[in-house]
Amino acid sequence: MNRSKLINLTMPAFFVGFFVWVILSTMSMEKSEAIFPRMIGVFSLAVSFFQLYSDLKKADHKDKFQNSNVLKVLEATAVLFIYILLMKKIGCLIDTVLLSFYTMYALGYRKLKVAVPVSVLLTLVVFLVFKLLLRVPLPMLFFDF
Repeated sequence: MNRSKLINLTMPAFFVGFFVWVILSTMSMEKSEAIFPRMIGVFSLAVSFFQLYSDLKKADHKDKFQNSNVLKVLEATAVLFIYILLMKKIGCLIDTVLLSFYTMYALGYRKLKVAVPVSVLLTLVVFLVFKLLLRVPLPMLFFDF
């Protein structure tokens, strides 16, 4: 098996294992609580198996990560960890505005007159969906209502 094929099989194989773990984890949950995670796990497992099968059947494999910028991937991962850590400290609203603005800036968008309002608008949409529509409790700092 060549190196490119091995690289292409890595992610589908990982997801097969991960979603088997998700399904097995739902076995210890109450039946009513396990319905949604099990449903997502089974669907995602099927998709992962399909991807793994189609990658195994391909004769020609190109290295999908050949031109990847590993530093940018590590930067994005670090920013998401900081976002998670700051969520309880500064609240969801401020944290999400900062994350969305930084993401636009990191991707090369430099028009501040557009980036700031878009960050605020995106945060409001996220807030409306999670807090009001789905009724998910969010850390709000001093904006809690």
